[in-house]
Amino acid sequence: MTTYTIWYMTPEHFPNGIMGTLPTPDLSTHISLGMMACEFREPPDEKAIIRDLNHIFWAYQAEPGSPVWPLDESGIKSTNRWLERLGLEHTSMSVGDVIEKDNGRFWVVANHGFKEITDYVKKTH
Repeated sequence: MTTYTIWYMTPEHFPNGIMGTLPTPDLSTHISLGMMACEFREPPDEKAIIRDLNHIFWAYQAEPGSPVWPLDESGIKSTNRWLERLGLEHTSMSVGDVIEKDNGRFWVVANHGFKEITDYVKKTH
């Protein structure tokens, strides 16, 4: 089992992040939402990791069927309260959000797919 930590952009970074600006290397432009576990055949290859990243991106969309965000009225209210307490304003994973693999690799959601930023983040993280 592999775990990924989900990092959402802060409201201050959001306007730049969705336009492709990288997070700060210390990820102070982002807030951790916690971890998500994924399973794939061992040893993981790059295709399996990309499948995981795509699964995570889909799971973090506020749409019917999302395993992460409940969309009934009480679920929406509790999700919004939780995000507000974290200081966040967006629900669905967006361009500029970051996914961290449990082995220390990092990707930012890009306009098309994901861009690995491990070397960039590891300088200070």
